[in-house]
Amino acid sequence: MDKRDLGIRCTACRDSQSIVVLLKESLSLRKCLKCGTVFLGGYSDEFVQELYDYYDKYANLGKEDVFDPITTTRCQELLSWFSRFGTGREVLDVGCGLGQFVDVANRSGWIAEGLELSREAVNFARRQGLAVRNMDFLSGEIRPKSYDLVTLFEVIEHVPNPAEFLQRAGEVVRPGGLVYLTTPNFASLDRFVAGKDWKIIHPEHLTYFTPRTLKALVKNTTHFEILHLETRNVSIAALRKLSCGLFSHLTPAVDSHVDLEVDCDLERQTHDFRRRMSSSTPLGLAKRFVNGLLNLTGLGVTMVMFCCAAHPSVMISQTEVRGLEGIEIGSRGTDKRSRAKSPRRREARDRSLRSDVGVA
Repeated sequence: MDKRDLGIRCTACRDSQSIVVLLKESLSLRKCLKCGTVFLGGYSDEFVQELYDYYDKYANLGKEDVFDPITTTRCQELLSWFSRFGTGREVLDVGCGLGQFVDVANRSGWIAEGLELSREAVNFARRQGLAVRNMDFLSGEIRPKSYDLVTLFEVIEHVPNPAEFLQRAGEVVRPGGLVYLTTPNFASLDRFVAGKDWKIIHPEHLTYFTPRTLKALVKNTTHFEILHLETRNVSIAALRKLSCGLFSHLTPAVDSHVDLEVDCDLERQTHDFRRRMSSSTPLGLAKRFVNGLLNLTGLGVTMVMFCCAAHPSVMISQTEVRGLEGIEIGSRGTDKRSRAKSPRRREARDRSLRSDVGVA
């Protein structure tokens, strides 16, 4: 599989030397020999609207049908945590999807706007009265130093130029402002267990970061001070596959024709388990313990990074940053992850859209 190619440029550092590290159907993932970042071979520099056609299904729905109450609560917790830094209350949510974070921020006393390239997602958000624009983040229409907080939830893996996106965040945020991002972890337990079947691998995702490559990208291309970087969460699918591997001699073989049933069942279990965790103190404590282990080992499926646009008048202590642990909102009900290939798989994916990238 060590096939070198000198014609495909790394999305992160733009170097042209890479090798194939994973094949999945028609997709190939390459690893840059210079910076170590994994990226999709043959990616497009243009936004491909067709990859996001699943937003069409929301045309006749309202936010009460789409926005998950659990995600709303976690958005509120995260916004409350941001408020502690006293940097102002103007926020830009980049790649905001259907706009749940923008909606919650507005109702929590923030002045919130969103950017989204999917036309149908923007139409949905505007019908809810949200200030969401169908605009590229690199557009010159966005004024420099105009926001106190920039959020990028599950976004930078979708773009062919993540370094430019991070640099742009540094331009539009005010001195001392905050940048918060999440992205899947290619070095996660989920990916190691699933291999090429990891659901995160598909045409929408162009770059696959690890804690090391994400940290290097931020340090090498921006002036941000990284205040916090952690990995968290593991999926029920990964836990089930691990248990099947450990007890394979006791587990009957599963025919391929029941794969969709298994997939739908896992999505239901994930959503139900997430709901139980939000209302159970013991489960919540167990989740925090597991996430602590995942962070310690760097194996969590979701990476969370919190940065400050460094400014000498703004001093943020690690004690303040520590409050971020345990607060998560995952994909905010607008994740661009799964591509459904059948009605039943699409129904399962709809449920997963309202859950975190993974659960502990």
